[in-house]
Amino acid sequence: MIQAGDKLPHQQIFGSWRVCGFDSENINSYLKHIGVSYAIRLAAKNMSQDVKINDISSLTLSQIETGSKNTWGPPTSSSSSNPSNNSQSLTDGENNVLVGAGVHITTSTSLTSTDDVFYFNVPRNVCTKDGRKSTVCFSIVEMEDGTLAIQKLEKWMVKNKAMSAKILMFVDGNDQMVTRMESAGIVVNRVHKRI
Repeated sequence: MIQAGDKLPHQQIFGSWRVCGFDSENINSYLKHIGVSYAIRLAAKNMSQDVKINDISSLTLSQIETGSKNTWGPPTSSSSSNPSNNSQSLTDGENNVLVGAGVHITTSTSLTSTDDVFYFNVPRNVCTKDGRKSTVCFSIVEMEDGTLAIQKLEKWMVKNKAMSAKILMFVDGNDQMVTRMESAGIVVNRVHKRI
């Protein structure tokens, strides 16, 4: 079991980040494909975003519950904002959140902000900033080059059509966080610098 103070394999992604670049050629195609409206696509192309990512062990259970309210519909059989019914416990014997059990992600732009908690490998229904009702699942994966990344798998419906996206967040050799978003072969890389 990972203990408080232990180095987490994905720890390099923790901190505060600001978008400093993206694939401008692909962003509109990607956003259009996933069902984002024209007005939001226009705004998104020119909008800055700040992101904070931390381990959830720094939060109290009350803070985790607060950060898990951006949901829709009833939990699926394997989804819950506090997945105590899972075979793998996310707290220790004293009800402290286990180190490395998930991530706390906050985002802010000039128009919107989010504050979410995600347990690794536990699907959860969320409402995205652009209004989609998605089921997401976060995990830690190793990329082909050996880099560890936080992976977000997202599924939703658009006009009765099942949609999905894979988002990888990792720190590159320049100490920048890259967010690689992919859906139906359309790939967009967003680059973030530490702030």
